[in-house]
Amino acid sequence: MGCYEDDNYCRRAIQAGFRAAIAAPLDVMRACAAAAEQAVVVSTLGLASASSDVQVGVELLNAALRGAKLNVETNLGSMKDADYVAKVRSDVRGLESAIAAQGVT
Repeated sequence: MGCYEDDNYCRRAIQAGFRAAIAAPLDVMRACAAAAEQAVVVSTLGLASASSDVQVGVELLNAALRGAKLNVETNLGSMKDADYVAKVRSDVRGLESAIAAQGVT
């Protein structure tokens, strides 16, 4: 059955596509937050002379997180499920907070 035969089918398929389009950048955000946790370990246990390398890495993680967030937010604008949108936005805030809390300097 295709979109021309059933509008409801088409709407569900489009919404499923947006969910998939949100899942990938959300996974990138999760990976960035996890990597930032490891940056703290490297910063604490690594050589002091490598601290600028850690800082650059954290800056790149922040940039990747922001880019992924832009993708998530763009696709959330097309979602009809308000509960799903609220949950994803909550997850995004949590991931942003997690990476900011690492405070690697």
